[in-house]
Amino acid sequence: MAEIVTVKGLPADYEVACTSDWHCGSRAFHEQALDRLIAWVRASKKRYLGFGGDAIEGKRVDSPHFNPDGLRTGQLTMGPQLEYVRDRIRPIADSVLWWNLGNHDIYCKDADLVRSIVMEPLGIRDRLGGYQTWVELLGKGAPLRGHIFHGHRSLPRGAKDPIQKRGNQNAWLVNELYHLAGDVHFHLMGHVHALLVQQPVEQYALLTGAGGVRARYFVEPEQPVETHGNDGATDSRRYIPPRARWYGCTGTLRRSGGFGYTDYAEIAGYPPSPIGWLVMKVRGGVVRDLAPVIV
Repeated sequence: MAEIVTVKGLPADYEVACTSDWHCGSRAFHEQALDRLIAWVRASKKRYLGFGGDAIEGKRVDSPHFNPDGLRTGQLTMGPQLEYVRDRIRPIADSVLWWNLGNHDIYCKDADLVRSIVMEPLGIRDRLGGYQTWVELLGKGAPLRGHIFHGHRSLPRGAKDPIQKRGNQNAWLVNELYHLAGDVHFHLMGHVHALLVQQPVEQYALLTGAGGVRARYFVEPEQPVETHGNDGATDSRRYIPPRARWYGCTGTLRRSGGFGYTDYAEIAGYPPSPIGWLVMKVRGGVVRDLAPVIV
Protein backbone atom coordinates (compact mmCIF):
# COMPACT_ATOMS: atom_id res chain seq x y z
CA MET A 1 0.00 0.00 0.00
CA ALA A 2 1.25 3.47 -0.81
CA GLU A 3 2.05 5.99 1.91
CA ILE A 4 0.18 9.15 2.92
CA VAL A 5 2.21 12.23 3.84
CA THR A 6 0.34 15.08 5.53
CA VAL A 7 1.88 18.54 5.90
CA LYS A 8 0.15 21.19 8.00
CA GLY A 9 0.73 24.89 8.57
CA LEU A 10 1.40 25.94 4.98
CA PRO A 11 0.73 29.53 3.89
CA ALA A 12 -2.09 30.29 1.48
CA ASP A 13 0.38 31.11 -1.31
CA TYR A 14 3.59 29.15 -1.89
CA GLU A 15 5.74 27.42 -4.51
CA VAL A 16 7.13 23.90 -4.68
CA ALA A 17 10.16 22.71 -6.65
CA CYS A 18 8.97 19.30 -7.87
CA THR A 19 12.09 17.32 -8.69
CA SER A 20 13.38 13.76 -9.01
CA ASP A 21 16.11 11.56 -10.43
CA TRP A 22 19.19 13.27 -9.05
CA HIS A 23 21.31 10.10 -9.21
CA CYS A 24 23.86 11.39 -6.69
CA GLY A 25 26.99 9.29 -6.78
CA SER A 26 27.07 9.09 -10.55
CA ARG A 27 29.69 11.10 -12.38
CA ALA A 28 26.83 12.20 -14.63
CA PHE A 29 25.08 13.90 -11.67
CA HIS A 30 24.89 17.67 -12.26
CA GLU A 31 26.08 19.10 -8.94
CA GLN A 32 25.77 22.74 -10.02
CA ALA A 33 22.12 22.18 -10.87
CA LEU A 34 21.48 20.94 -7.33
CA ASP A 35 23.29 24.03 -6.01
CA ARG A 36 20.87 26.20 -7.95
CA LEU A 37 17.84 24.20 -6.80
CA ILE A 38 18.80 24.45 -3.13
CA ALA A 39 19.53 28.17 -3.45
CA TRP A 40 16.08 28.70 -5.00
CA VAL A 41 14.35 27.00 -2.07
CA ARG A 42 16.43 28.89 0.53
CA ALA A 43 15.62 32.28 -1.04
CA SER A 44 12.08 32.39 0.42
CA LYS A 45 10.18 30.96 3.38
CA LYS A 46 7.32 30.29 0.99
CA ARG A 47 9.35 27.94 -1.21
CA TYR A 48 9.44 24.19 -0.69
CA LEU A 49 10.82 21.00 -2.19
CA GLY A 50 8.97 17.85 -3.21
CA PHE A 51 11.14 14.91 -4.23
CA GLY A 52 9.95 12.11 -6.52
CA GLY A 53 12.57 9.37 -6.17
CA ASP A 54 16.01 8.20 -7.36
CA ALA A 55 18.09 10.40 -5.08
CA ILE A 56 21.11 8.18 -5.70
CA GLU A 57 22.64 6.01 -8.42
CA GLY A 58 22.31 3.15 -5.95
CA LYS A 59 23.62 0.18 -7.94
CA ARG A 60 24.64 -2.76 -5.75
CA VAL A 61 28.18 -4.04 -6.23
CA ASP A 62 26.79 -7.44 -7.27
CA SER A 63 24.60 -5.86 -9.95
CA PRO A 64 25.60 -6.61 -13.56
CA HIS A 65 25.17 -2.87 -14.20
CA PHE A 66 27.53 -1.78 -11.39
CA ASN A 67 30.22 0.38 -12.99
CA PRO A 68 32.80 1.92 -10.61
CA ASP A 69 34.22 4.00 -13.48
CA GLY A 70 30.89 5.87 -13.64
CA LEU A 71 30.77 6.70 -9.92
CA ARG A 72 32.27 9.59 -7.97
CA THR A 73 35.29 8.98 -5.76
CA GLY A 74 34.18 7.94 -2.28
CA GLN A 75 30.58 7.31 -3.39
CA LEU A 76 30.73 3.79 -4.82
CA THR A 77 27.96 2.37 -2.62
CA MET A 78 24.53 3.44 -1.41
CA GLY A 79 25.62 4.49 2.09
CA PRO A 80 28.06 7.24 1.07
CA GLN A 81 25.70 8.35 -1.71
CA LEU A 82 22.84 8.81 0.76
CA GLU A 83 25.13 10.57 3.23
CA TYR A 84 25.96 13.05 0.48
CA VAL A 85 22.24 13.62 -0.19
CA ARG A 86 21.57 14.13 3.53
CA ASP A 87 24.34 16.70 3.87
CA ARG A 88 23.23 18.60 0.77
CA ILE A 89 19.57 18.95 1.77
CA ARG A 90 20.29 19.67 5.45
CA PRO A 91 19.94 23.48 4.94
CA ILE A 92 16.44 23.03 3.47
CA ALA A 93 15.27 20.00 5.47
CA ASP A 94 12.40 21.97 7.04
CA SER A 95 11.20 22.88 3.54
CA VAL A 96 10.87 19.28 2.31
CA LEU A 97 7.17 18.49 1.81
CA TRP A 98 7.48 14.92 0.58
CA TRP A 99 10.24 12.45 -0.28
CA ASN A 100 9.34 9.60 -2.60
CA LEU A 101 11.36 6.46 -3.28
CA GLY A 102 12.56 5.38 -6.73
CA ASN A 103 13.86 2.16 -8.20
CA HIS A 104 17.49 3.24 -7.69
CA ASP A 105 16.78 3.99 -4.01
CA ILE A 106 15.40 0.52 -3.28
CA TYR A 107 18.04 -1.62 -5.01
CA CYS A 108 19.39 -2.41 -1.55
CA LYS A 109 16.69 -4.59 0.03
CA ASP A 110 18.51 -5.35 3.29
CA ALA A 111 17.57 -2.19 5.20
CA ASP A 112 15.64 1.04 4.88
CA LEU A 113 18.71 3.13 4.23
CA VAL A 114 16.84 6.22 3.04
CA ARG A 115 14.95 6.42 6.32
CA SER A 116 17.92 5.68 8.59
CA ILE A 117 20.61 7.71 6.78
CA VAL A 118 18.66 10.69 5.42
CA MET A 119 15.24 11.21 6.94
CA GLU A 120 15.71 10.35 10.62
CA PRO A 121 18.93 12.38 11.15
CA LEU A 122 17.26 15.41 9.54
CA GLY A 123 14.12 15.03 11.64
CA ILE A 124 11.78 14.66 8.65
CA ARG A 125 10.85 11.00 8.92
CA ASP A 126 7.17 11.92 8.57
CA ARG A 127 7.84 13.31 5.06
CA LEU A 128 9.08 9.96 3.68
CA GLY A 129 6.60 8.26 1.39
CA GLY A 130 6.79 5.11 -0.68
CA TYR A 131 7.14 4.32 -4.36
CA GLN A 132 3.67 5.85 -4.59
CA THR A 133 2.74 8.59 -2.17
CA TRP A 134 -0.42 10.58 -1.48
CA VAL A 135 0.31 14.07 -0.14
CA GLU A 136 -2.11 16.28 1.77
CA LEU A 137 -1.01 19.92 1.90
CA LEU A 138 -2.95 21.82 4.56
CA GLY A 139 -2.76 25.38 5.76
CA LYS A 140 -4.35 28.78 5.26
CA GLY A 141 -5.54 27.93 1.76
CA ALA A 142 -7.85 25.21 0.52
CA PRO A 143 -6.70 21.62 1.16
CA LEU A 144 -4.52 20.43 -1.70
CA ARG A 145 -4.03 16.75 -2.52
CA GLY A 146 -1.45 15.16 -4.80
CA HIS A 147 -0.28 11.75 -5.95
CA ILE A 148 3.44 11.08 -6.48
CA PHE A 149 4.48 7.98 -8.45
CA HIS A 150 8.10 7.38 -9.31
CA GLY A 151 7.18 5.57 -12.51
CA HIS A 152 7.99 2.22 -14.09
CA ARG A 153 7.71 2.17 -17.86
CA SER A 154 9.65 4.12 -20.49
CA LEU A 155 8.47 7.30 -22.16
CA PRO A 156 7.21 6.53 -25.68
CA ARG A 157 9.23 8.04 -28.51
CA GLY A 158 6.56 7.66 -31.19
CA ALA A 159 5.63 10.24 -33.84
CA LYS A 160 8.17 11.90 -36.12
CA ASP A 161 6.55 15.31 -35.88
CA PRO A 162 7.77 17.02 -32.66
CA ILE A 163 4.40 18.65 -31.95
CA GLN A 164 2.53 15.38 -32.31
CA LYS A 165 5.24 13.60 -30.31
CA ARG A 166 4.81 15.94 -27.35
CA GLY A 167 1.03 15.53 -27.54
CA ASN A 168 1.38 11.75 -27.57
CA GLN A 169 3.74 11.85 -24.59
CA ASN A 170 1.39 14.08 -22.59
CA ALA A 171 -1.52 11.74 -23.37
CA TRP A 172 0.62 8.79 -22.30
CA LEU A 173 1.45 10.56 -19.03
CA VAL A 174 -2.21 11.18 -18.24
CA ASN A 175 -3.14 7.58 -19.06
CA GLU A 176 -0.32 6.28 -16.85
CA LEU A 177 -1.47 8.25 -13.82
CA TYR A 178 -5.14 9.18 -13.75
CA HIS A 179 -6.40 5.76 -12.64
CA LEU A 180 -3.95 5.53 -9.71
CA ALA A 181 -5.76 8.14 -7.60
CA GLY A 182 -9.24 9.58 -7.90
CA ASP A 183 -9.29 12.49 -5.47
CA VAL A 184 -6.09 14.42 -6.19
CA HIS A 185 -5.52 17.82 -7.74
CA PHE A 186 -2.13 16.91 -9.22
CA HIS A 187 -0.12 13.87 -10.29
CA LEU A 188 3.68 13.85 -10.53
CA MET A 189 5.95 11.19 -11.99
CA GLY A 190 9.71 10.78 -12.30
CA HIS A 191 11.77 7.93 -13.74
CA VAL A 192 11.60 8.92 -17.41
CA HIS A 193 13.96 11.95 -16.99
CA ALA A 194 11.59 14.19 -18.92
CA LEU A 195 9.98 17.57 -18.26
CA LEU A 196 6.33 17.34 -19.25
CA VAL A 197 3.27 19.29 -18.09
CA GLN A 198 -0.39 18.68 -18.86
CA GLN A 199 -2.69 21.26 -17.36
CA PRO A 200 -6.41 20.77 -16.68
CA VAL A 201 -8.47 20.70 -19.86
CA GLU A 202 -11.21 23.29 -20.22
CA GLN A 203 -14.57 22.09 -21.48
CA TYR A 204 -16.90 24.15 -23.67
CA ALA A 205 -20.58 23.44 -23.53
CA LEU A 206 -24.04 24.95 -23.83
CA LEU A 207 -25.49 25.22 -20.33
CA THR A 208 -28.99 26.21 -19.26
CA GLY A 209 -29.68 28.71 -16.49
CA ALA A 210 -31.84 31.62 -15.41
CA GLY A 211 -30.73 33.65 -18.41
CA GLY A 212 -31.43 30.85 -20.89
CA VAL A 213 -28.88 28.74 -22.77
CA ARG A 214 -25.34 30.09 -22.66
CA ALA A 215 -22.00 28.74 -23.86
CA ARG A 216 -19.38 28.49 -21.12
CA TYR A 217 -15.76 27.41 -20.68
CA PHE A 218 -15.22 25.49 -17.46
CA VAL A 219 -13.06 22.90 -15.75
CA GLU A 220 -15.01 19.96 -14.42
CA PRO A 221 -15.59 20.41 -10.67
CA GLU A 222 -15.08 17.93 -7.87
CA GLN A 223 -17.92 15.48 -7.45
CA PRO A 224 -19.30 13.97 -4.21
CA VAL A 225 -19.20 10.18 -4.01
CA GLU A 226 -21.14 8.20 -1.41
CA THR A 227 -20.80 4.49 -0.73
CA HIS A 228 -23.03 2.40 1.52
CA GLY A 229 -21.73 -0.55 3.52
CA ASN A 230 -23.61 -3.69 4.47
CA ASP A 231 -24.08 -2.20 7.94
CA GLY A 232 -25.91 0.78 6.46
CA ALA A 233 -23.10 3.24 7.15
CA THR A 234 -22.50 5.94 4.53
CA ASP A 235 -19.00 7.02 3.54
CA SER A 236 -18.63 10.33 1.68
CA ARG A 237 -15.56 11.15 -0.44
CA ARG A 238 -14.67 13.60 -3.23
CA TYR A 239 -13.80 12.63 -6.82
CA ILE A 240 -11.87 14.87 -9.19
CA PRO A 241 -12.38 14.15 -12.91
CA PRO A 242 -9.12 13.22 -14.68
CA ARG A 243 -9.30 16.17 -17.09
CA ALA A 244 -9.53 18.58 -14.15
CA ARG A 245 -6.13 17.57 -12.69
CA TRP A 246 -2.55 18.70 -13.29
CA TYR A 247 0.04 16.17 -14.52
CA GLY A 248 3.81 16.51 -14.63
CA CYS A 249 7.07 14.65 -15.25
CA THR A 250 9.65 16.07 -12.87
CA GLY A 251 12.90 15.96 -14.88
CA THR A 252 16.38 14.90 -13.80
CA LEU A 253 19.75 16.15 -12.61
CA ARG A 254 21.55 13.30 -14.40
CA ARG A 255 23.30 14.30 -17.60
CA SER A 256 23.06 12.05 -20.64
CA GLY A 257 25.98 9.96 -21.81
CA GLY A 258 29.39 9.26 -20.33
CA PHE A 259 32.17 11.65 -19.42
CA GLY A 260 35.37 9.70 -19.90
CA TYR A 261 33.64 6.36 -19.35
CA THR A 262 30.92 4.25 -20.94
CA ASP A 263 27.56 5.06 -19.35
CA TYR A 264 24.48 2.83 -19.40
CA ALA A 265 22.41 5.68 -20.83
CA GLU A 266 24.84 5.87 -23.73
CA ILE A 267 24.69 2.10 -24.27
CA ALA A 268 20.89 2.09 -24.24
CA GLY A 269 20.73 4.99 -26.69
CA TYR A 270 18.60 7.15 -24.42
CA PRO A 271 17.93 10.60 -25.95
CA PRO A 272 19.42 13.56 -24.06
CA SER A 273 17.27 14.88 -21.23
CA PRO A 274 17.06 18.53 -20.17
CA ILE A 275 18.45 19.16 -16.70
CA GLY A 276 15.76 20.73 -14.56
CA TRP A 277 12.59 20.40 -12.49
CA LEU A 278 9.02 21.73 -12.28
CA VAL A 279 7.82 24.61 -10.12
CA MET A 280 4.26 24.35 -8.85
CA LYS A 281 2.67 27.67 -7.94
CA VAL A 282 -0.09 27.42 -5.33
CA ARG A 283 -2.38 30.33 -4.62
CA GLY A 284 -5.04 30.03 -1.92
CA GLY A 285 -4.44 26.29 -1.83
CA VAL A 286 -5.13 25.95 -5.56
CA VAL A 287 -2.55 24.98 -8.20
CA ARG A 288 -2.34 27.90 -10.61
CA ASP A 289 0.70 26.83 -12.64
CA LEU A 290 3.15 23.97 -13.12
CA ALA A 291 6.10 25.02 -15.24
CA PRO A 292 9.54 23.62 -16.13
CA VAL A 293 12.81 25.20 -15.01
CA ILE A 294 15.71 24.19 -17.25
CA VAL A 295 19.27 24.69 -16.06
